[in-house]
Amino acid sequence: MSNGKMIKISGICVREGISRNGRKYIATELNKFSKTMAGRPILRDHEATISSAIGTITKSESVDNGKIITYEANIFDDGEGTIEKIKRGILKEVSIGAIAGKIVKEKDAEDVIIPMDLECLELSLVVCPGNKNTSININTEENYTEEQLKEMITNYDKENIAADPKEKKPLEKQETETEKLLKKQIEGLTLKLHKYEQKILGLTESIAIKNIRLELKL
Repeated sequence: MSNGKMIKISGICVREGISRNGRKYIATELNKFSKTMAGRPILRDHEATISSAIGTITKSESVDNGKIITYEANIFDDGEGTIEKIKRGILKEVSIGAIAGKIVKEKDAEDVIIPMDLECLELSLVVCPGNKNTSININTEENYTEEQLKEMITNYDKENIAADPKEKKPLEKQETETEKLLKKQIEGLTLKLHKYEQKILGLTESIAIKNIRLELKL
């Protein structure tokens, strides 16, 4: 019996190449196929029954013009331990369920066929898929209940966001008008002091010259 739990998964659902069951998937056809996946059901073992429907494909993408097709999906608790098996790595691959508009035989191999104009019917969680190197990854950052997410957001706001932007402390201390005025006055006094020093130096030199002249006269 379902308890309402849900996880988000993603991964690779099909690749360009020849599958174990003699299907040759070519990139141009897979590129078109990817556009038919969103909204299709996730099943267990390609069993087209209501009880086997455990999720929905939410997104698919074509990588490198169809050489790899990725997917994202929501998986709901089915009461059969499917989610737990995904988490434990027991279920870690998927298999596409599709209908082909036409079938073409591979010239170089009689037992190989090329499905064309593929349309997605479903994506199944399986133990041994026909297409090699598929995957199931759990999007762990998404696996929170609505209440947990609300609590996380509330705690973040309390810790990082001030109630009033005016209450935020400036990163650097700003000069006040008084400080600016005092700074100008100090600069002015320093300049005057420098001028007085020059005058004193000039007077000192003048007195010294006069003393030399007096000594010469004597």
